[in-house]
Formats: sequence, structure tokens, C-alpha cells
Amino acid sequence: MKGIINLTKTRLLLELEEYKKSGTIPPYFLEGVFKQEFDDSRAALIHWRAELADAGYATQFDEIEKFIINNEVDNYTEEKEKFDLEFSIVLKKLRTNKAEFKFPTVLYKYRPNINPVRAIYFDVKALEVLYDKKNKNHRWLLSLFEDKKWYKRLMNAIHTDIISVENLINKNKLRWTEMKMLTLPVKIHEAEQLLQDLNTWLYEFEVFNN
Repeated sequence: MKGIINLTKTRLLLELEEYKKSGTIPPYFLEGVFKQEFDDSRAALIHWRAELADAGYATQFDEIEKFIINNEVDNYTEEKEKFDLEFSIVLKKLRTNKAEFKFPTVLYKYRPNINPVRAIYFDVKALEVLYDKKNKNHRWLLSLFEDKKWYKRLMNAIHTDIISVENLINKNKLRWTEMKMLTLPVKIHEAEQLLQDLNTWLYEFEVFNN
């Protein structure tokens, strides 16, 4: 146990020094690392404030205490894990990731596991700039959007995913506001970017098909 505490002390000192420079709450508190040794963040704070009383971090510990009083640290880890799980479920159920939108002639140009509609979007944007009527792939892509049934399924899939992602974001942000969580889970930014992308695809395909 003593060895673990000494390693933790070294880590925390480095994080506190970084906190002085950047103002970023030490991951030891923010990400729940303290739970390896203490029941809660308050117990950890009391211990380390006393242990490092002469190290010159009194101001930083005061700020961390305010952070904890706002329920930020103790709720952050739980909320982060909860959102990560909910977001992963939404990703697995994305309608835009269905097989009917996966075309080898499109996908081979992009990274593995790219959302197929994202890949189609990239090809459409390239087509708008580089269209060559002699290019059979260009002609094929145009004909794909002329298929009214397929196009309707595409737009419905995007609409459905927009609603799913939007509902996930709004539901959690409302709860986090009520909890006064000042620091949001990193995955929320990924979800917001996905929502922005979905809306972009929707708009661009509508323009392209008109």
C-alpha cells in the first residue's frame, strides 16, 4: 500500500504542477483515480492536503475543493461511463450504417469502418468538383441518387439518426445542467460532431439531388 501511495504522490505532484500552468483539474480527481485508495474524493482531498501541506499547492487544493463541492468529481466518472455506454448503443443502431449504403466502389477509398453514408458524402462532394461524364463511377453515383426509393431510404436513415443523437445529447445535457456539472464527458463532443455531420449530409444530399 505504501508503494502505491508513493507512486500516487509522484503522479499527483506532477498533475498539480500542470494544474498551476493550465488550470486543468488533476485527472487523479477528475477521472476518479482516487477510488483506488479512498472511498470518495473528499477523503482523498483531506489526505493529500495534509500530506502535501508544505509543497506550495494550497491554492490548488482550495480550487479542487470548490470543484468537489459542486459535485463535479464524484458525479463525473459515473456520468462519463453512463454516457459512453448510451452513445455506444446509439452508434451500433445507426441507420446510416446499414448494408444498403455500403458500396465497395465507394468504401475502398476510405478508412475501415467508416460510416458508409459519410463515404458517400465525400464522393458526392468530389463529384461536384471533378465530374467527368465519361467516368463510369461518376455516372453510377448519379444514377444512385436518381433511384427515388433508395434516396428516400437514405434520407429517412439520416433523419432517424439525427433524432436519436439529438435526443441523447439533449436528455443528458439537461440532466447535467440540473446537476451543475461544469465539465462534460469527452464523448459528448463526439456526439455533437456526429449530429453536425448528419445535418450536413442531409443538407448536401438534398442540394445534390435537386
